[in-house]
Amino acid sequence: MPSRYQSVPGSELRRLPVTDGEFRHILAEGERLDHLAYTYYGDPQAYWRICDANPEILSPLALVDDEPVRTTFFPVERPEPKLLTALARQFGVLAVKPADGGVVVDHNILNADTVAVRKAIEAAGFVTGLPQERGRIGASIVIPPATGGGR
Repeated sequence: MPSRYQSVPGSELRRLPVTDGEFRHILAEGERLDHLAYTYYGDPQAYWRICDANPEILSPLALVDDEPVRTTFFPVERPEPKLLTALARQFGVLAVKPADGGVVVDHNILNADTVAVRKAIEAAGFVTGLPQERGRIGASIVIPPATGGGR
């Protein structure tokens, strides 16, 4: 009788290479890891080197600010608990925090883009100014040297 479970051979654990020195790259809107890897290493599949050099960022998509979850600041004159409650009930909103001069909203843009969140603020009876994305565009990431361990 065949087993329901099947063993699948795995690959050996890849150790992180020791690297000397680093280069910092400032992220621009629309950049992708495979393009950065091609630019710096001549190989788009070497994007994992950039991911390994930035372990504080857990997701490759988050590294280049391309995740569907975004953090946006919405200026609101006096954010009251009523507004925080209304936003927390909005589908796609993951977290709402009061901030100096407004609210900071973590939202999934696949369910609640910036326009939908702004409409929810207005539906709750508040006026908001222009939203400000708080992403990684303009942040620096580490690009390790091309030497020191292969694929």
